[in-house]
Amino acid sequence: MSRSLSALCLLLVVTASAAADPAAEQLFRDGRQLLKQGLIDEACDKFQQSRELEAKVGTLLNLADCRERQGKLATAWELFLETKAFAARQKDTVVAAEAAKRAAAIEGKRAFLTVAVAADRRLPGMIVTRNGAEVPLATWDQALPIDPGSYVIEAKAPDHQPALVNVEVAPNAKVVASVPALVAIVVVTVVDSRPGMPPPDLRRADFPGRSAAPAPSSIDPPIRSGALGVALGATTNGDKMAGLRLVVGLRGIAQVEAGPGALRGVFTFLYNRRYNDESYADDNSNGFAFGLGGDYLLAWKPGFASALGIGIGVDVFAGAGFGTFTYFRKTLRASPIIVRFHQRDVELGLHAVLLVEESPVLITTVGVDWFIW
Repeated sequence: MSRSLSALCLLLVVTASAAADPAAEQLFRDGRQLLKQGLIDEACDKFQQSRELEAKVGTLLNLADCRERQGKLATAWELFLETKAFAARQKDTVVAAEAAKRAAAIEGKRAFLTVAVAADRRLPGMIVTRNGAEVPLATWDQALPIDPGSYVIEAKAPDHQPALVNVEVAPNAKVVASVPALVAIVVVTVVDSRPGMPPPDLRRADFPGRSAAPAPSSIDPPIRSGALGVALGATTNGDKMAGLRLVVGLRGIAQVEAGPGALRGVFTFLYNRRYNDESYADDNSNGFAFGLGGDYLLAWKPGFASALGIGIGVDVFAGAGFGTFTYFRKTLRASPIIVRFHQRDVELGLHAVLLVEESPVLITTVGVDWFIW
């Protein structure tokens, strides 16, 4: 009986009241046709578009009826009450009574959602949204009618990490979404104690308006200040070399800034079995080369660097044929390629040392240094 009266009322509205806007009228008729075909969602869209162009009693009543068929009872209830008020202003008592009756019929079937924010969890500047739309402060902790569906509640506040709550609202359900306590963001202060460096900078990337990541160092220094390493190579005389390396000064009190790069000290100990002419059978001396130098290190890409330097060297030879004797040599140093691995604790480099005495001798080695302190 109620459904029959509703259908009759809608029919009277359709036939007796036409929209003044032709486009609104056509959208309204399209909606009615789609509704007859059982295409409820599409019909609701047409009624909504017609209402946006021109608000009419018939459009409002049909849109409310359509939303009810979709199961969106909270929206339908509001639309029926809006239709009632609209019809009352136009002295249309039949539609006003029908709209009031329809609203009363679904009032007790609506679902409700409460966004609960405990007093001890409310923070200055806190914002709570529901599916992206802000939930007014006055409605916190209030049970509000809502259409069934999935909702995402997000809470955020300055200097705190945002929190999300996902809720599913079933028809005729009463759901409470409790906002958890927001976790404060730890502010990291980066301090460089070297003379002449700028004051500390607060690095934040946690809230709108506060984002400043630390700038990478131009010299890309390893984490530690000193390294031990091994080296393998050969000389231009064809002698094979093997030895140890000691690197200091990349991060620590020995570091010396110089423009975009930094200076570091390098101590090397190299050994070769036959640092002599192998054509002589009794010429089987051993060679020990000690070198002390300084490099200027410059990073040209993250994880890659080059170094140039100078130094001094001492070569000690001992064995049959020549006895024991010592050479003091000036050296020029170059490390054209340095690659860093494992969070910059391990360094792989191609190193070249030019020994200058009576005739130049070039030693080329590949070294692996491990920064352990």
